[in-house]
Amino acid sequence: MADRRIIRTEQQITDIFFTKLATKPLSKISVSEITRAANINRSTFYLHYQDVFDLYQQVTQTLINDLAQVFDTTYPDDEVPLAFLTLAENILTYLQNHQHAFKILLKAENSANFIDQIRQLFINKVIEKEHISANNHDYIIDVNYNVNGALGVITAWEKDELDCSIDVVIKRLAEIFAIL
Repeated sequence: MADRRIIRTEQQITDIFFTKLATKPLSKISVSEITRAANINRSTFYLHYQDVFDLYQQVTQTLINDLAQVFDTTYPDDEVPLAFLTLAENILTYLQNHQHAFKILLKAENSANFIDQIRQLFINKVIEKEHISANNHDYIIDVNYNVNGALGVITAWEKDELDCSIDVVIKRLAEIFAIL
C-alpha cells in the first residue's frame, strides 16, 4: 500500500495540472507554475515525474489502464441479452466519475492522440475477446467502424454536444451493440 502522503501529493499535482490544462496548452505549462500552485518544491515534483509531459503521460495512461480494466471485467463472454448494457453502463459510469479529467483531455491540444489511444485499446480488446483472425478483414472493419462510432457518441456526450442523460447514451449504445 502506498504512503498516504505520496498519494496526496500526486493527487494535488494532478489536480493543479488539470486546472492549468483547462486554460492553456500542455506545452505552455511549466513545472514551476505547478509547484508554486501546489506549494511544493520542484524536487518533490521530480520525485514523482520527469517533467510536465511525463505527468501528462502518466495521467492519461492511468485513465486508459482503468478503462481497459473496466472493459476486461465486463465484456460479455457469451451472448447474454443484457451483457452489452452492463459493459456500456460500466464504461460510461467510469467516464462520468472522471468527467472533469476527460473533458479537459478531450479539449487539450493533443486530444487526438488521447482518443486514438482509447480507440486502439478498444479495437484490440474486441479483437482479442472475439478471437478474430488478422485475416478476417470484414470483421476487423466492422470492429473499427463500431468502436469509432461508439467513441464518437461518447466524445460528443463528454463534450456536452449531446443534450441527453447518461442513461439515454448507455441504453442506445447497448442496443446498437446487441444488434451487431
